Amino acid sequence: MYDKHYPSFIYLALIGLFSLGVFSLREQVETPPSPASQTQCELVVLTDRDDPYYPLAEEIAKAEEAPVATSLKQALSCQPIFLLWVVSPDSLSDEAMIEFGLAMKDRSSAVSSGIITASTIVLNL
Repeated sequence: MYDKHYPSFIYLALIGLFSLGVFSLREQVETPPSPASQTQCELVVLTDRDDPYYPLAEEIAKAEEAPVATSLKQALSCQPIFLLWVVSPDSLSDEAMIEFGLAMKDRSSAVSSGIITASTIVLNL
């Protein structure tokens, strides 16, 4: 009981499945980004307005065309890929570092973070 049309049916079914896969991939590629991903910042510069290094933070943000955030919550609200914390040594306390670490731990995705600080704001030549 061999049906001659059986192999043809299998080929047609495979072609149909392949076509569905191609069209679904095409739809995924052409789908516009969601509103949540449109608000994502590539880089955020974190600093405190009262910090002596605030002007430096503004200069970096301007050069990188990045927003300046004055709180960690504000900095993380735009889902940054990179976070640059510009801070004077006097502001780097255990409490500040623990708060920063806990905020990063609570995130569902990692943020590449860096700290710019120094012992003095005066450049000695």
